[in-house]
Amino acid sequence: MVGWLADLWSGAQRCGRWTRGPFGAGYKRGLDEKGGQSRPIGGRVRSIVQTVSTELFDQFTERFECWNRGELDLMQAMYAEDGVFDVSAVFADVEPQRGHEAMRRHWDEVWEVWRGLRLDPQEAFDVGDRRYVVEVRLWGKGKQSGVEVDQRFAFLYTLRSEDDRIIRAQLFPDVAAAMSVAEASAAAPD
Repeated sequence: MVGWLADLWSGAQRCGRWTRGPFGAGYKRGLDEKGGQSRPIGGRVRSIVQTVSTELFDQFTERFECWNRGELDLMQAMYAEDGVFDVSAVFADVEPQRGHEAMRRHWDEVWEVWRGLRLDPQEAFDVGDRRYVVEVRLWGKGKQSGVEVDQRFAFLYTLRSEDDRIIRAQLFPDVAAAMSVAEASAAAPD
């Protein structure tokens, strides 16, 4: 089994089952005046993040459906030529993939190992500066091993303003970790 896939499976075995993330299924939020929802970042009240509109959430869902249908050319077209796809915060043995060619090699490898590996967005948050945190459910079954996975992760996406292409996609273990990185990078001096 490829190193990062083995890490995913060993995590499932250690936990007994995968957990949903820091806010749990019953976390309630109020609606703001725009119809979005808000929640504190990292358990602190100082930063409030807005959930994205239904229309934007549907756009994220369609982007993930490209992956789910195996339409990797369409998925790749959503990334800038020099974009970065980085899962190293979750899978330490996978280096960040820079550019279309490297990303495609990585995605093809994942598709070779997994049958029906799906990424389904659960929630999406606008964290400012064309950056979004998207909580996803990753689930599927190993082609040869038969190993089933069902895990929640979070992506932090940074989009280029002129064409909405992804310039950076970073995978984190959960929403809190993605929000923490988003908050720290927003606070960092230019």
